[in-house]
Amino acid sequence: MLLPIHSTTALMCEAVFSDAENSKAIWYRNGKEVASVSRIFIKQIHNVLEDEGLYWCRHAETGIAGELFSLTVAYVDEIPSNKRIKVEPPQPQLGEQLMLVCPLPNAVPQPTIEWLLNGEPVAHTSSDAHPYPNGTLFIHHFSTLHNGVYECVVWNFAARASSRIVLESKQVANRSGFLESSTLGTRCSLLFRSSILWFLFGCLMSSSSVLIYLLCVLVLMRPTPRSTIVPSMWARSNPLLGPGFRKPIVPVPDFINGAPANDRSGLVRNYEDV
Repeated sequence: MLLPIHSTTALMCEAVFSDAENSKAIWYRNGKEVASVSRIFIKQIHNVLEDEGLYWCRHAETGIAGELFSLTVAYVDEIPSNKRIKVEPPQPQLGEQLMLVCPLPNAVPQPTIEWLLNGEPVAHTSSDAHPYPNGTLFIHHFSTLHNGVYECVVWNFAARASSRIVLESKQVANRSGFLESSTLGTRCSLLFRSSILWFLFGCLMSSSSVLIYLLCVLVLMRPTPRSTIVPSMWARSNPLLGPGFRKPIVPVPDFINGAPANDRSGLVRNYEDV
């Protein structure tokens, strides 16, 4: 039986309940007598060490034993004032990774750990902060958006405890050259780890690949130059023409030249002139 601390419960002794009204029951805790009541034993839960244990009853006259009860107290101890939330690194700089560790108190049953930033759940205020079940809060890139009051709450159905710490990023103007170089390196690291940068780089590479592919297609599919054939009487000797494509050369008719049909010399002359 699991009972929250600072609660009240009633235990009934069956061996006495079925007997006469004036019968008494003796209650035991871990073998030691704790009370002598009539029928019902009312127990107030105040202290874990004093109230947890095995309870049973026995009839005062007959000695008949009743049912055995196992009481377990649910609680959450307070977090001591000397234990605070641990910050790594102790003095965080902008852009650095940050880890917060919650001081865990003793609790039964296993408690739930919740992180709050300025009174709101961290998951609602920052997408760069990730809490873990072991009480650790991890911030990938610390920035001014993460400034505020951090509170870790340890709770279960019986009780709760919490611890707070204030985080604030301070930029010092007179930093040394080493700090400036480290800050520059941090910025470069953040730039290379940026998802937007890699997305744009991927788009550029894809566009370049498509452009190169299209240029190669245009070069390979470019038509080869063809020789232009000018009609002439010497086309017969052109080796590019196949046998079926040679231009036939015929004599010019007589009526075009105006010579008589029986004038063979003029025909020969005109043919040679052509």
